[in-house]
Amino acid sequence: MNVSGDMVFDQVSSVQNPQRILIVDDQPDNLRLLSKMLVDDGYDVRRALSGTLALLNVQSSPPDLILLDINMPELSGYDVCKTLKAEPKTRQIPIIFLSASNSETDKVQAFEMGGADYITKPFQMREVLARVATQLKLQQLNSLRENLSRMLVHDLRTPLSCISLCSSSLLRRSYLESKDQKILQTIYTTSQRLNHMLNDLLITAKLDAGQLVLNRTQVNLNELVQEAIAGLTFDADAKRVQLVRHLPDTSYEWSLDANLFRRVIENLLANAIKFSPMGGTVTIALERMEDTQQNRYTISLKVSDEGMGVPDDQRQTIFQPYETGQAIDGVSQIGLGLSFCKLVVDAHGGHISVEKNQPTGATFSIQMSHAIVS
Repeated sequence: MNVSGDMVFDQVSSVQNPQRILIVDDQPDNLRLLSKMLVDDGYDVRRALSGTLALLNVQSSPPDLILLDINMPELSGYDVCKTLKAEPKTRQIPIIFLSASNSETDKVQAFEMGGADYITKPFQMREVLARVATQLKLQQLNSLRENLSRMLVHDLRTPLSCISLCSSSLLRRSYLESKDQKILQTIYTTSQRLNHMLNDLLITAKLDAGQLVLNRTQVNLNELVQEAIAGLTFDADAKRVQLVRHLPDTSYEWSLDANLFRRVIENLLANAIKFSPMGGTVTIALERMEDTQQNRYTISLKVSDEGMGVPDDQRQTIFQPYETGQAIDGVSQIGLGLSFCKLVVDAHGGHISVEKNQPTGATFSIQMSHAIVS
């Protein structure tokens, strides 16, 4: 085992293209023990004696997995994890926390910070190897799923475009009967919805991998909301859902990727319509709130419906990919729309959440803050 300095130690493995693991611990004995065990099992192991050195190492060459001690001087394991999860390029790296603490509080905090697993010291070698192998396998499955999604999107685009173009062309024919017009309109609208879903899949994959660059411009939020509403009037009319808007007289501008953020508003409105009862009401409200003490102002966008709402225990998981929440008869759910919304809002430095709408339903809220410029 080659040892040089206190930052990173590249290990030689007999396995071709071994998976890379970074061990972070301020105790050299722990580093040596874990390194030997993992190298003997065929992994490419690097080591860091502090959180600061670990972050430098990840920036230079991201590993496939990190074994991270919690209690370290300067930067704790929690601090390191928080920094990595905030960056699109590193947030998907699985982190297994190492700690001498066996308390429930510490374990819950580790998972809330984004940890994939938690191992208590003194650790058992077979347990460490099993947990490492499991997380790496899950990571491979996630990558496989993303690659499959990209291939499906590519293969579906051509036939879907053909359906959309042909139905659009037929809709322009004046001699069609009213019944045929409605059928063609349904085909065209459905093809457009499928195309939006395919776009969401691609954008979600790029955002998740940190590969999408936001095209920010100064955007009039009032106009953006109006555009999103206009694109969903057909869906609302089909369920006799009333779209109520509470927009300020003063136009607000914000630095956004207009196309992506419009899709966020459209997704929230489409969900609200989909889960609303026949003849229900969907409300969208936009307002600006100033905090003079903090010298900041916040833009708040809320979409409320009168559906079944989101159970308390699903208010966080509902934003995860492929999480569909409660199953409802007659309502198709894939579980990508809200995940897409969260990724886009996060990329803009905002926050999205869901709460109860009184007396029934759910309210999805987006908040974005900015310093007041005097």
